[in-house]
Amino acid sequence: MQSKESILAQLKKNLKENLNIYNFIYNYGIDSSEFFNDSLFIRGTSDKQWIYFSCNNENDFRELEKKLTPDDNYFAVIEDWQMKILLEKRKLIWKLTTLRLIFPDKEPEEKISLEYTCRPLSPIDADYIYENSKYKKYTSVSYIKQRIKNGPSIGLFQKNSLLGWILTHDDGAMGFLHVLDEYRRKGLGSQITVAMIKHLKSKGQIPFVHIEEDNITSLQLAWKLGFEKDKIIHWIKTNNKGD
Repeated sequence: MQSKESILAQLKKNLKENLNIYNFIYNYGIDSSEFFNDSLFIRGTSDKQWIYFSCNNENDFRELEKKLTPDDNYFAVIEDWQMKILLEKRKLIWKLTTLRLIFPDKEPEEKISLEYTCRPLSPIDADYIYENSKYKKYTSVSYIKQRIKNGPSIGLFQKNSLLGWILTHDDGAMGFLHVLDEYRRKGLGSQITVAMIKHLKSKGQIPFVHIEEDNITSLQLAWKLGFEKDKIIHWIKTNNKGD
């Protein structure tokens, strides 16, 4: 197996295309990897063992697919054509589809109100965040704690009251954006998002988000702040059709 460093160097040649897999490897390392020509996939474990591909060629993808095992059932950041090939031999259990949006190389314009304080979250906040999440099917308290410990997180506080928050996922995507119902329509979602954009850019990272296409509120916020549409991607869980 090639080293983590050599794979990251290969992926960095087209970093925008490989943002998710690059960040995932950087954050969690590699359990194993497979290659065909200039294409590859890796297995890596965060909350589950995920499969990430770096492949834009159908023939290469089909060759890589032959290297999967019956235990390979969680696939991240899959494009439509890749999912179609994977489901030729697998049964779909669930699917999460999002639009990936990337923040351009500029500074966000919105400022943070002095009425509120932005500071990192603590693992003790994980239960509260989970209870207020709309995505309990796809996450867990342990995963949230893991992301608070291992990645940047921002809580928006008024005195000691937590009003909203944003974290990053295992692949570096900004996520978990939430503002308590009674504090919405005050621009707080924008403020938290801008704070995270500035933090990521200060670390030399590319800010990006995944948003479901029917989440109009979040999409409108992303457009307002200057995020640009990239592509549709999927997270899927499968079983072999023979199971």
